[in-house]
Amino acid sequence: VENRHDVRATDAYGCEIGAGIGGGGTNPLHPVVQKFWIDLLGEMADKLRDSPAFRGLQNRADSWRFSGSFLFTGIEQGYDDWSVAQYENETGDRLGVDPKAEDRFLQRFLKLSAPDRADRWFGWRAARILDFHKRIRARLAGDRDDVIWATVAAAGARSRAKWRPIWAGDGQPDAVKKALDGNVRTLW
Repeated sequence: VENRHDVRATDAYGCEIGAGIGGGGTNPLHPVVQKFWIDLLGEMADKLRDSPAFRGLQNRADSWRFSGSFLFTGIEQGYDDWSVAQYENETGDRLGVDPKAEDRFLQRFLKLSAPDRADRWFGWRAARILDFHKRIRARLAGDRDDVIWATVAAAGARSRAKWRPIWAGDGQPDAVKKALDGNVRTLW
């Protein structure tokens, strides 16, 4: 990795989340992070796939020890230099934020979550996370069609209340709903 900060999840205040590529706090949009997880989970699946007991893997998305290794833990993450540069290059949507400004992360968050850009930004992120999850599932499954990859909430009422609108589609930008379209269910 050319810049070690590129593989870390960065929030709207410029804080890197978590520690190291092996734990939480990684940037799920970055290809190095995606390759790491696809290879690691795939190697495990290679050892288990012949067993009928192997039905797939799941990761947790709840308020207790949710590390965000496979998706961002909320809309306030993902404003790092690499991710925003990718977004700008792929969509042509130039934010006009000085890439050296100390408050660039907050400026990006405010611009990208504004009503005129939110659908495009969150839709772009959702499409990349969905693609990542589909590639994980394909690597896990190999030649089996009964193997799953799931993101689940294993939580009490407090967490269900927090995450329910995201899973139900309530309040999501239309682009996110379209990207999910009944496929792998994922958050942002």
